[in-house]
Amino acid sequence: MPPIAKISKEDIINKALNIARCENFNSINARRLAKELGCSVQPIFSNFKNMEELKRVVFSKICELFYERITRVEDSSISKYKQVGLNYIKFAKAEPNIFKLIFLENNNYQIEDELFTDRNNYYIKIKNLIENATGLEQREIPSFHLKMWIFTHGLATLVASKCTFTDEEINELLTSEFEALLAIEKEGVL
Repeated sequence: MPPIAKISKEDIINKALNIARCENFNSINARRLAKELGCSVQPIFSNFKNMEELKRVVFSKICELFYERITRVEDSSISKYKQVGLNYIKFAKAEPNIFKLIFLENNNYQIEDELFTDRNNYYIKIKNLIENATGLEQREIPSFHLKMWIFTHGLATLVASKCTFTDEEINELLTSEFEALLAIEKEGVL
């Protein structure tokens, strides 16, 4: 009889993440995970105190995945800050269940409250991209980014809800909004 493969903590987290990705977060439970992993529930509860702890770890991993994906720079011909917006929308399109979990579902988990504070390393990175793309002063960046994020988040929500925009339309919409907001910030209108 071949030895039984040990189920690692990472195996459990990845399987739970996959369930959330393919279905929804509420589909994650011990029996379901055990079935998917081909084991009893024992490895799950050996690695986690309870399902709440596992779900918190999975949600944290989801947030990490989100931030890594949106800050990835892949095209040197596009402004790095614009790529963050494009990546945000691409994430919503590619991972609609995960996007909805992070931003649209009423649950016990919240993306870090520091989403727009200097306690978030990704936000600091994004602020630097904004400064390079706009020439705005540090004090102007939070307001500019919040307004740009609200617009981008609206597009991403539409895309996650299966509203179709072409890549060209999304690119044009982000460019127009960026230019309009930058002009307003530089004129000090808002």
